[in-house]
Amino acid sequence: MGLKYIGGPSYIFNGAYVDPMRSEECRLVLVTSEHEQAFKKEVVERIVEKNRVKVVAPHAILAELDVDEKYKVDVNLGDTFEVDDYTISVGMAEHPALKHAISYILKSEGKSAYFSGVTYPFIEMNKINVDYAVINMRGNGSMDELSGLKVAMWVKCRYLIPCGVKNKDRFKPYGKSVIFLNEGQELVERQ
Repeated sequence: MGLKYIGGPSYIFNGAYVDPMRSEECRLVLVTSEHEQAFKKEVVERIVEKNRVKVVAPHAILAELDVDEKYKVDVNLGDTFEVDDYTISVGMAEHPALKHAISYILKSEGKSAYFSGVTYPFIEMNKINVDYAVINMRGNGSMDELSGLKVAMWVKCRYLIPCGVKNKDRFKPYGKSVIFLNEGQELVERQ
């Protein structure tokens, strides 16, 4: 059980692969938007073919995939549902250039994780309360580090995992445990 950083915007949480950028073994795939950082059609299709896993995403994204319909799980903002051993809640993401941007809260094996996807900060983030909060702060048309500092104050979490941060020292003053994972590194808590 844990949270593994794959690289770019990609993480695997207890076997659930969020915004996959390369083929990895997993039990479920989730896509947060049509943005190139989040959705790589060929990679998702390869993962589904190899692992025979479901893909969770908005309808417009699922429509682009050449995979059997039985592997597609269509989601809408506000949905909460179960797939296999996961409870998934679909939240908002704010991005003026994206029509299908969402975020996810996943619950599995007694832990919860929030994945912001490509977004800008929005005040409703102060309602998020999870074990792990993975916040995309890459800039380039989405939230940057300075905006991410604001979000770090809003989100309630045991561990804040900023994604795409260059100046790690900016996050030192926060009382939360801020963790920067290197590519391939896994955060595992002992029970």
